[in-house]
Amino acid sequence: MRPPFMFPPTVAGGKGTEPQGVGTLKQTKAIALQSTISLNPVFEMGNAGEGLPRSVILRGRREFQRIRESGKKVRVGEFLLFFLPQTEAKFAVTVPKRIGNAVQRNYARRRIREYYRRNRALFSSMTILFHLTRLPENWDDLFAKVSTWANRLRRGPVDSSV
Repeated sequence: MRPPFMFPPTVAGGKGTEPQGVGTLKQTKAIALQSTISLNPVFEMGNAGEGLPRSVILRGRREFQRIRESGKKVRVGEFLLFFLPQTEAKFAVTVPKRIGNAVQRNYARRRIREYYRRNRALFSSMTILFHLTRLPENWDDLFAKVSTWANRLRRGPVDSSV
């Protein structure tokens, strides 16, 4: 078994930040990569067991059509939200192919799923379909708008002017 990568010791004197010896290219790349990685605290994945149960996720074309046809539709920021109030708590995410490339679409799906997972209480009495119409400039602002809309919906009639 290979020991974990360790930073090389520093040279005595000078600034104390220069590694002793040149090292391999692989070590140099690892040092450069480690110094540029920054974790976004807003979007860190949770611990095991904190995920969404499969029973909460909408699956199948019929369920999607049912929500689009018989549910209500509201535009909130870059989202079109299709929802059925007073039903079991389920959700789905759709991101059309015209939005970015596959990496950007998958990132968007992950962000939306994580937002739903952390805020399930807001959507506890509705089935909701998040349809992203374009990539947002700021995800946090978009999710704040959705939270505001969901709180208003829980208190009274639907207001589509968020």
